[in-house]
Amino acid sequence: MREGKFAPERLAIPVNCAVLFTNRDDTLVQIQGHDFTLGEMSKDQAWAHTYKEAGSFEIFNAKNPTQRAAILVRQ
Repeated sequence: MREGKFAPERLAIPVNCAVLFTNRDDTLVQIQGHDFTLGEMSKDQAWAHTYKEAGSFEIFNAKNPTQRAAILVRQ
């Protein structure tokens, strides 16, 4: 999260790739995806999630659900 949005808002990765989510904003964020919810992150805190299957997955900030992004996982 940076300036109230995901950066980048779309990301393409291979299967079994870990994505590191880092909060660069002053407000708390909590990233939620199709099969995971990461803990609350304060500024400069980070959590990782590994995508183990191909597909297109939406993620959002549970603290502000209008903040959304897409992860495209390819074989």
